[in-house]
Amino acid sequence: MKKILKILFLSLLLISIGWKIDAQFLTTMSSSTTDSDGGEYLADYYVATDGDDTNPGTINDPWATPRHAVAAMVAGDTTYIRAGRYYIIKKDSLVYRDGDVSGNGSNGNPICLFGYPGEKVVIDAGGIDTLGSGIQPAIFFENSSYWNFKNFRVIGPTEDDLSENYATGFYIMRSSNIVLDQIQIDSSGGVGLNIIYARGPIHVINCDATGNGVVDEGNGDGFIASYTRPQYTDAEVFFSGCRALGNADDGFDTWKNERDVTFDSCWSIGNGIGAGDGTGFKLGRTDSAGDNGMRMLRHCLAAYNDRQGFNQNYNQDPITLYNCVSYKNEYGYYWYEDGSSTDTMHNCVSYDNNSSDAFVSVYTTYNSWDTPPGVTVTDADFISVDSTGISGPRGSNGELPNINFLKLASGSDLIDAGVDVGIGYNGASPDLGWFESDY
Repeated sequence: MKKILKILFLSLLLISIGWKIDAQFLTTMSSSTTDSDGGEYLADYYVATDGDDTNPGTINDPWATPRHAVAAMVAGDTTYIRAGRYYIIKKDSLVYRDGDVSGNGSNGNPICLFGYPGEKVVIDAGGIDTLGSGIQPAIFFENSSYWNFKNFRVIGPTEDDLSENYATGFYIMRSSNIVLDQIQIDSSGGVGLNIIYARGPIHVINCDATGNGVVDEGNGDGFIASYTRPQYTDAEVFFSGCRALGNADDGFDTWKNERDVTFDSCWSIGNGIGAGDGTGFKLGRTDSAGDNGMRMLRHCLAAYNDRQGFNQNYNQDPITLYNCVSYKNEYGYYWYEDGSSTDTMHNCVSYDNNSSDAFVSVYTTYNSWDTPPGVTVTDADFISVDSTGISGPRGSNGELPNINFLKLASGSDLIDAGVDVGIGYNGASPDLGWFESDY
C-alpha cells in the first residue's frame, strides 16, 4: 500500500507541474536582450523544428537540431532554440560536446544554449534505444568549460539496465564554469542531472529534477554531484532554488565528492519511490577527513521522503545546516557516523517525522529540539501544513512557488527563537525554519 501511495504521489507531481500534458513550462529569461526596435531576441544562431542543419542558422533560416548548434558554436556564441519538441531517438543523435576536441568558452565569453524567451522548448530522449552499453544521456558534456544553459526541459531516456547502461537526462563530466538556469529534467530511467568529476565551479540555479529513476530498481537520483577529486580546489558545486521531486532514489546526492557543495533554498520532496534509498539530501560520503568536502545548507526543506530528510552518510568533513526544515520523513536528521569533524546545526526545525533523529558529533543549538530556545512545535506554528503547490509552476524569473507551506504563523514561539548565523533576518533574532517571517 505504501508503494502504491508513493507512485500515486509521483503521478500527481508530474501532472501538477505539467510534464505529461505540457500545461505549464518556464518561459522567462531575464538576461535576454531585444533588438533596437524591441522585436526579436538577438543571438548568433537559432534552432527551430522547421529548420535544416545545412542552413546558416539565422532566425529566418535556422538549424534543425540542438546537437548541431552545440557542435558548431565557439566562445562567445549564443543559440536560441525556438518552441517545439526536439526528439533524440538514437545514441548518435545525443546533444554532445567534448571540450578537448571541439573547444570551449572563456571567461567573459561563454557559449550559451538558451530556450527562446516566451516559448516552450523540450529536448526529448524518451524514445531513445538504451539497450546498448555505456552512458545514455540526452545531453552529455565532458571536458567542457564556460557553458551556460537556460530555459528548456529535458526528458531523459526511459530505460536503464543497471548492468550495462546509465540513462541520464543531463550528464556533465570533468567540466568547470558551467551554469544551468531554469532547466527541467524529468522521466529519465536513471538520474536527472549527473555532475561527476567536476574540475571547477558549477552553478545549478532554479532547476527541477522530477520523476527520474525506475521504480523497482532504485537507481534514480534527482541531482548528483559526485566523485570530485580533492586536488581541484575550486570545484565547488552550488545548488540554488532547486527542487527534487518524486525521484526513485535520493533527491540530492553528493557521494564521494571531496570538494565543497552548497545548497541554498532547495526543496527535496517525496523521493524514494519504490526501491530507492529515499533520502532528501545525502551529504556524503567523503573518504579523507579535513576541510575539503564541506557541505553548507541554508533555508532548505526536506519533506515526505521515504527515509531521511538530511543524511550525513559517512561524510568526514564539516557539514553546516542553517534554517532547514525536515517534515514527515522517516527520519528528520540522521547523523549516525562519528566522523572526524564536528558538524553544526542552528535554527533548524524537525517536525512530525516518523522516527527519532540521530545526532553523533553534531554541535546543535537553537534548533527546535534544543534548549534554548525550548520551543514545542505544533501545527499551529505554521500558516499551513498543506503542501499543495509545492510542485507547481515557478515564478516569472524561475523563483520557487510562493506558498505558505511550513511558513511560521503570527504568534508562533519559533519566531525570533534562533541565533544570528550571519544571514539577514527580521525582528530581534532569526526565526527557526526555512522562511524568515516579517512579523
